[in-house]
Amino acid sequence: MDGIIVLGSVSSERASLGSAFDVPLVYAYAPSSAPEDTSVDAGHEQAGALAAEHLVQVGARKVGIIAGDPRVRATALRSNAARRHLAAAGVEIAGGVVHTGTYSEMWGRTAARAMTARVPDVDGFLCGNDQIARGVRTRQDVERAVAAVRPDTPERSGTYGAAARRNARPNYGGGQEYVSSVAETVVGVMIEKRESFDDLDALLSVDGVDFVQWGPTDFRMSSGGTTAEIDRARGELFDACDRNGVPARIELADLSEFSDLCARGFRHFSLGIDIEMLFGAWKQLGTEARKILQTPAVVLS
Repeated sequence: MDGIIVLGSVSSERASLGSAFDVPLVYAYAPSSAPEDTSVDAGHEQAGALAAEHLVQVGARKVGIIAGDPRVRATALRSNAARRHLAAAGVEIAGGVVHTGTYSEMWGRTAARAMTARVPDVDGFLCGNDQIARGVRTRQDVERAVAAVRPDTPERSGTYGAAARRNARPNYGGGQEYVSSVAETVVGVMIEKRESFDDLDALLSVDGVDFVQWGPTDFRMSSGGTTAEIDRARGELFDACDRNGVPARIELADLSEFSDLCARGFRHFSLGIDIEMLFGAWKQLGTEARKILQTPAVVLS
């Protein structure tokens, strides 16, 4: 061994281990407190600013910031950078403060519900990480998600304004062609959390939802449900889709259910997972190549 990469589970600084080893050390994510050590850190301030800029670009005017553990270095760096960027753009911080808690879905859900109750006109959330963001999952969440990709015009009541994005090229955006292209954006909602089933009809009746996709793996993970419970939840979702006239897109690992689902009227499917398909193909090719390389070559003279 001629080197060690020291990985950190949180972004806070850690004590140097330099004196304990006689090989080079590189600290990743959790930087060393010793300035002479080599550390590779994440761009937490840039992440906060980029997230804030996205909300600015889609037209948010009152943003709730839901952050994680205030003792973690990344929490302050991300949220403070986001606050500065939003303030510079004239965007109001809902409640005037950063709401800190834990890096968990439960905290994200709790904070979002409390914030929308206190500040009903909040039109965007900036979350400290993906776990917090996954906790945001109510009818209001769906309404905000639809508005975020609809044009900011009197007729459409969206929050997506003119922006120098790919769909605006070669112009800045804002013309009728640009507005029409934004209005035609297809909106899909993943249904994969137990809380979404509290009032499926209210969630699916949101104007502008073009389809929903059932996420059984995430549902199993977040709910701890058994196979029977997951099957029941899928049935509930499909029945709700029928009642509300919203197409369902179904994930299938194989075609064992394909004929039955088509007979029921389903037409939108996600067949397989791309990374698994690539892995299977590469594994097969690699195995065949290895066999060829291991076969003794016969040279004919």
